[in-house]
Amino acid sequence: MSIFLGNGNGTFAAKVDYVTDDGPFAVAIRDINGDGKPDLVTANFIPDTISVLLNNGNGTLAVKVDYVTGDSPTSIAINDFNGDNKYDLAVMNYFAGTVSILLNNGNGTFAPKRDYSVAPASFSVAVGDLNGDNKPDLVSANSGFGTVSVLLNNGNGTFATKVDYIAGSYPTSVVIADFNEDGNGDLAVVDDNSSAAIILLGNGNGTFLARQNYGVGYNPRFLAVSDLNTDGKPDLVTIDNNLDVVSVLLNNGNGTFAAQVDYVTGDSPSTVAAGDFNGDGKPDLVTANSSVDNVSVHLNNGNGTFAAKVDYAANLRPQFVAVGDFNGDSKPDIAVGGLSTLRIMLNNGSGTFFSGTNYPTDGINSIAIGDLNGDSKPDLVLAMNSNTLRVFINNGFGTFSSLGNYPTGSSPQSAALRDLNGDNKLDIAVANGLSRSVSIYLGNGSGTFAAKVDYGTGFGASSIAVSDLNADGKLDIAVASATDTASVLLGDGNGVFTSQVDYATGARLSSIVVSDFNGDNKPDLAVANFNSLSLGVLFNIAEVRVQVSGTLDLQGIMPTASAQSITFVSRAAGLPNRSSTVQVASDGIFSLLLPKRNGTLTIKGDKYLAERLNLNTTSGDITGIMALLRAGDANNDNAADIADLLVLIASYNKVSPAIGYHEAADFNGDGANDIADLLLLIGNYNRMGN
Repeated sequence: MSIFLGNGNGTFAAKVDYVTDDGPFAVAIRDINGDGKPDLVTANFIPDTISVLLNNGNGTLAVKVDYVTGDSPTSIAINDFNGDNKYDLAVMNYFAGTVSILLNNGNGTFAPKRDYSVAPASFSVAVGDLNGDNKPDLVSANSGFGTVSVLLNNGNGTFATKVDYIAGSYPTSVVIADFNEDGNGDLAVVDDNSSAAIILLGNGNGTFLARQNYGVGYNPRFLAVSDLNTDGKPDLVTIDNNLDVVSVLLNNGNGTFAAQVDYVTGDSPSTVAAGDFNGDGKPDLVTANSSVDNVSVHLNNGNGTFAAKVDYAANLRPQFVAVGDFNGDSKPDIAVGGLSTLRIMLNNGSGTFFSGTNYPTDGINSIAIGDLNGDSKPDLVLAMNSNTLRVFINNGFGTFSSLGNYPTGSSPQSAALRDLNGDNKLDIAVANGLSRSVSIYLGNGSGTFAAKVDYGTGFGASSIAVSDLNADGKLDIAVASATDTASVLLGDGNGVFTSQVDYATGARLSSIVVSDFNGDNKPDLAVANFNSLSLGVLFNIAEVRVQVSGTLDLQGIMPTASAQSITFVSRAAGLPNRSSTVQVASDGIFSLLLPKRNGTLTIKGDKYLAERLNLNTTSGDITGIMALLRAGDANNDNAADIADLLVLIASYNKVSPAIGYHEAADFNGDGANDIADLLLLIGNYNRMGN
């Protein structure tokens, strides 16, 4: 191992080498023996050891001391696992599939290892508090099994049995951080095979959002959701274009599904849609069969089973099918997207169809239906191979006029119509397969749209769904990608979306739908996994939210024109912490959505100590909250103490924007670090926030 001492100007002295055991694979640095000097630990892959090199205090290291680990150590994490204020070691053993824990004796030496099983071929181990008990837990990245293992700390340096979560196909590294700022430890995993970073959001109790898979056919291509047996629960339908079947999975009512039942379609079905074609109140099915230029209609027997198909001639190479009442007779018609045409097939009323009218287009990948110009007639948006959207306006008699084209990203695969910015006009969201993007087109209400705004997703985006996924009253977007992930982009209600958060699923997603599959009143996601021959369900852990409003008294703070950034954290026993940061104006009035629960509310500003209030929102909205925030926390450590005084002294008598002015120590917001701030700090000295 080589040490390069820094000269302080970005250059380094010549290296000094220190002997470790053979094959050092990883290194970690911490003060192991409590002398205030950083020591080093290496993981030695070949002899199955770690080497500890204590710091002599002059930039040199003592001779190594070796400790036995499991087979082929590859990663080291250092933390106090048993609460004795001494740093212990966690070592990932690649071939052994274990984590070795070596507890510190207090003098820089370590007790013999104790091993905990994870999975063979595990590269990386990370440490963090995953269940909110202030004890460091462990998580390993298991590349050989496509999982991460979570081991919760018992508090005495021992760990509970692992719990595994799917994390791509070859995860090689894992880290812990609070990525969504809800106060809970989340996981970020690098999946080497898909070149993706996968985020698993923590519930705050040591568990993470997991998926559930159901085997279907050979190549599940497309997914639809409908209550097929009219029991009030959403069921799933997918197609297999190798086996030429449509597969039905009925919902058991608890978010699980019965085994698939297959029905023969025409050759190479590409998409499926549901509609009550014969007016019996039960949803029927239609598939587009690309190899034989027809569509197959399966009428519902009334119990979620289906009659044999009836075929109808369609346009050349039909790729996509959608259902809507295009001529205003209250009977669902069929729109079929083909290689170069759009065909509209009108319903005769008995579940049979006219041959239809063709409209010239480019190759169609997706059809979305909605009233684009406010005339109460369903219009069409086509995502086409020419990297364009085409809008067709309904003339009112089942005929259409082309209104215009809009450029998309590369290879638009799926389009959805929803009011994304709350102006009561339909907008368009499009998943672009090759450009790794979602394009948003805000509607003008006349059937025309503003220029697109793009947001990043995974490569090979194939399908898009829209719903309020986080219970904040604003529509969000979910995208299925070929990178084995479902990407979620949260909306702000104005047509603007956050960066994607990815969730591991099966191999190569081909379709995604949204519905409440387990009856908890939260929208879940279901995906078709093309390569792993399965359907996956990702259950929503978002809580129902209510409106909470009131006034903050910023003690001693003079009103300023600028808003204050205030964080509200909702806490309740057995539930994950949920946080929200909002800008509060100088009048102190705030209003935001918080989870519907009985617990406490902590309110914290950038330079103010927190107030914790009892808060019960289980009955609905709460108004009139009054909270006090005390000034004095310049270093944001939740206390007004000597450290804050030192910050203020260092910037004393400085006025913004002069060099040396410290905004965090400007407690009264008057643009100066002066006596007024000192008096506020003294008034709150030794106060602690919650």
